[in-house]
Amino acid sequence: MSANDVIREGFRERLEDYWHLGLHQILRRAPIDAASDLGSLLVRRNVKRNLPHIITGARHNLRRLKPEWSDDEVEAGVHRFLDNVGRVYAEFSLLHRLIAEGRVSFDADKFRTGWSPPRPMVMVMLHTGNWEVFPAALSHLGLPINSFYLPPEPAVHNAIVQKVRAELGVTLLHPGPRGVREALRLLRNARPFAIFGDDARGGETMAPLFGRPPREGGNLGLVSRFARSCDAELVICHCIRRHKSRFELHAGDIFRLSDTVGANGTVLDDIAYLNTLIEPIIREHADQWYFLDDRF
Repeated sequence: MSANDVIREGFRERLEDYWHLGLHQILRRAPIDAASDLGSLLVRRNVKRNLPHIITGARHNLRRLKPEWSDDEVEAGVHRFLDNVGRVYAEFSLLHRLIAEGRVSFDADKFRTGWSPPRPMVMVMLHTGNWEVFPAALSHLGLPINSFYLPPEPAVHNAIVQKVRAELGVTLLHPGPRGVREALRLLRNARPFAIFGDDARGGETMAPLFGRPPREGGNLGLVSRFARSCDAELVICHCIRRHKSRFELHAGDIFRLSDTVGANGTVLDDIAYLNTLIEPIIREHADQWYFLDDRF
């Protein structure tokens, strides 16, 4: 690459950074539904033009998860999936406004009593609706959380994400050995830790299992190890999008793996049990599930 090419590439990257920062600032101040609508439009157009394999994967998986649906219902579900993903991206910039503007329904007393008194607790989150709304709601209640965080590329995206999550009181930890040790320390000191139960790696869904045997290597294995390390309590949490930027937050019953699986349960036993709790939620809200297009 010549010196001129390097200069042009640097100039292009700087312009892209300014574009992302400018769009973030515009979305922070825009009417909530208008910003969300824009995100939906941009993602649906981009996927249809440039990423058709996402549509193919989502369509294939909806037919597996919803065998009772007609072809028209499946296509409508694919549309809702893309619509939700686009809205999630746009709404990230205005998470700090959703609670104050009455966009989120949740049982505040249930969350307060569930977190009191402070004790080791693992929040098992799911990628449904807009999962980013949970930190906003908990911050509103004065209940900050800790979570793993893999910095995105480019750097400007990382800066935006760090800023927004810092505003919501989320302590971010890198998912490496040092971050795991810090997460365990915080958990043992009665600081709630949030980790996603559903995850995908290399385009393949690790959880839910969808009929596959339990295996280590995904987030449910981490949930098991964290919870067992200090007999922490667990709660399954998920978000449902009701209409545009209006949401419901749900938290299940609090439990311990030592009680539900047994004191001598293995990691695979725990994964199988945790899957029985998260898979029905994902199946019910498959058209709002972020990993719908991934293999399983």
